Amino acid sequence: MSTSKLSLPARKLLVQDLQYCKQVSPATKDSEPASCVTYWTMSTNGKDVSFGMVWVQGVVKQVSEEGFCMLDDGTGVVMIILHKLIPKGCSKVETGKYMMVVGSLLSAGDTPRVRAVKVQDLSPSQAIQQASWPLEVVDLQLHGDS
Repeated sequence: MSTSKLSLPARKLLVQDLQYCKQVSPATKDSEPASCVTYWTMSTNGKDVSFGMVWVQGVVKQVSEEGFCMLDDGTGVVMIILHKLIPKGCSKVETGKYMMVVGSLLSAGDTPRVRAVKVQDLSPSQAIQQASWPLEVVDLQLHGDS
């Protein structure tokens, strides 16, 4: 059976966490063919957790005509590649909006890159969303089941 990136739930992470993620060779993950899925792993709370997709939130600092934006969550900045296949019902990405992004991690490091598959404008409830986001991520890391 073929495995997709959606076989695992999107991992809620802060940008600072994305900087230290390590790519896991798909061929070593349950003997899957290398062409199927790229998994990532990170160490949190003394254990390694694996994921195929990430969930990040933050303020859009820049939108490029080349099809990407820069998202700042207060711990760092991530480049979001705005895939042209994002469903039309998703929110329009604009500078200053507080957005949620679910996507594939393409690279870690100082400025991680994520290819978006879903974007959602959370600006109407930004104060609550922005204040609770880091707490939600830390709670998941401390008490999550992964």
